[in-house]
Amino acid sequence: MSIVGMKDTYRPKKIGRVGLGITVPVEDEHGEVKMRDGEMVTMPKATDYFVVEEEVQELYGAEPKQLPIFFLMDKEREVFPHNLMLYAARGLLCMGDGERVHFRRHVKGKESEVLIYGQVAKWEKIERNGVADLWKSDKGYGTVEKVGNSVQCLYFECPRFKPWMCRPTGMLKFAIKGIVRQGYWQMTVHLNPMEELLGQLRHGRHFIEQYCGRATIEHAEWLLTLTGPEKKWIDTRQGRRLIDVWTPELELDPAWMTRAMEGRVKLPHLEQVTVDDVFGPAKEPEPAMDSELLDDLPYDPTGEEEQEALLF
Repeated sequence: MSIVGMKDTYRPKKIGRVGLGITVPVEDEHGEVKMRDGEMVTMPKATDYFVVEEEVQELYGAEPKQLPIFFLMDKEREVFPHNLMLYAARGLLCMGDGERVHFRRHVKGKESEVLIYGQVAKWEKIERNGVADLWKSDKGYGTVEKVGNSVQCLYFECPRFKPWMCRPTGMLKFAIKGIVRQGYWQMTVHLNPMEELLGQLRHGRHFIEQYCGRATIEHAEWLLTLTGPEKKWIDTRQGRRLIDVWTPELELDPAWMTRAMEGRVKLPHLEQVTVDDVFGPAKEPEPAMDSELLDDLPYDPTGEEEQEALLF
């Protein structure tokens, strides 16, 4: 037997991150580093190379622009999960999918409380302690709307939906060729690169199905490349700015594609495994006990101390 909802759980270990930028100190008009509460003020800065850890640098250099990768999983929601996410200094504040809110944290002063966490945000959890009224004020993170038994994600209509606040965020999970570890590396992307990576993944899956007979991404060799720079207008807190942008892109390794088109790639055969093969066949329900036999069972009432321990 297994807990409902956990028998299909598949979550490998995260080994490390592949970054698209570094953190640099912020300087004032006099060229001095800004300080806040005794700590240096920093800001992210994009790089024209992947920011990788020493283990990757030993194989591909300190500033690699291309990494040969492969995927450990086949489902898109496992390889590249993505949501609308709003972050602050204390971490994730709100997460939704454009229709429903799956996670929301209310922050008041130095305290924070997770109010929603799960596949469906229950309306009852939001109304407790009058938190719904706080969200509707200028301190809230969007307007609470009741939709059935869940909370609506306002998406484009949310006042926090901005490129530097709540924005589409995806986490690409992959293994790097040459590094033998049980786990994955993660690269986080936002906005346009996320849409492009999703399209490139789906196009690669279609190519593999066409030449190898099965729609998969798991048994192919891929290249993760950082391209650019490209001039793009980006909305920032300071307004609209024209900046240089480097974009991560995915493509099937041309050498692997050539072998696939020539029929020299054989995908491993997958046996169809049923739930019964893993957990055993379902047991026949036991017949209901006769009411006369129930009267003969011993009765052992729970003591008062044990009853108090069971109270929620």
